[in-house]
Amino acid sequence: MAIFGLALSPLGLWLAPRIPNAPLQILFSLILLYVAIRLLSQARNELKGIPEPNRKPPPCLMNPAIGKLQWTVPCARALMVSGSLAGFLSGLLGVGGGFIIVPALKRYTDLPVKSIVATSLGVLAIVTGGGAIFSAASGNLNLIVAAPFSLAALVGLLFGQVLGKKMSGPNVQLIFAIFTLLIAISLLIKGALNLHLDVFLK
Repeated sequence: MAIFGLALSPLGLWLAPRIPNAPLQILFSLILLYVAIRLLSQARNELKGIPEPNRKPPPCLMNPAIGKLQWTVPCARALMVSGSLAGFLSGLLGVGGGFIIVPALKRYTDLPVKSIVATSLGVLAIVTGGGAIFSAASGNLNLIVAAPFSLAALVGLLFGQVLGKKMSGPNVQLIFAIFTLLIAISLLIKGALNLHLDVFLK
């Protein structure tokens, strides 16, 4: 996931100033809205002890003997596509790829939620690091703005790790779903305002 996300992130960064951003923001926010509602429903059912409806086993299954995923062609394909999409959208829209990676891992693997979050953080560290290097090399990185945001994100990450250890998997998923829902609504409003402004200026 990280390799393909890292490869596609520069493409998103390159395309960002060349295509209208408002329609993409609206489309992405609608996708996030759908993902958030599904995650909220799943978390609520797990907290209430309601079993999930019968569904096909995910393509990526844990091998209990070694504690790792069993690599198959469908599994590799699902993770590569998810990583590529996360990296591309991260570069294009400037959003955290975790909003793609976490739901993708939830859908395509049988990993517990806490393992999914940890895996997502590892992938994001590589993808965002590569994106930052590409932005700096192309002269588009504003360190004065980026530095305090990065520091705040690091503090939030450490706080989240401490808090996450004290919470159950469904509660972690519930909080993630709520944040995803808020981000989706924020992006939808921002995209709609930008689209209205673009039309008005024309």
